[in-house]
Amino acid sequence: MDNIKFRIKELRESEKLSQKSFGDKINLSQSQVASYESGHRNLTERTINDICRVFNVNQNWLLKNEGDMYISQKDDEILADALAKISLSNNKQLYKVISQLTKLDEKYIDLVNNLLDAIICENKKDK
Repeated sequence: MDNIKFRIKELRESEKLSQKSFGDKINLSQSQVASYESGHRNLTERTINDICRVFNVNQNWLLKNEGDMYISQKDDEILADALAKISLSNNKQLYKVISQLTKLDEKYIDLVNNLLDAIICENKKDK
C-alpha cells in the first residue's frame, strides 16, 4: 500500500470533495480521512472496499497504482444489461449455462471464453 495516501487525496480531489464530504460518503469522520491522507493510519480492508464500491474505483489503482483510477462504466453496463436479459429470458438452457460458468475457476473460464469467441466468429461467417 505504498503511497496510497497520495491516491486517496487524488481521488478525493478528483471528486471535488472535502475530507468531511468524502468521509460522509464512506462512513468515516473527517479526522479519519485526514489520517489516511497523511499516512498516520493504514486503511482497513473494509474502507478500501467501501472506497472502491462507492466511488467506482479500480482497487489495483488504489492499492498499487496500476491501471486507471476508475472502473469502466461501459464494462459494468454491458454486464448489467446481459444479466438483465438472462434473468428476463425464458430460455432455461441459457440460464443453466450461465449458472454453470460461476462454478468454474479462471483457467476454465478462459477456455470457455476462447471457445465462445471462435463460435461467434464462425457464426458471423455463416451469415
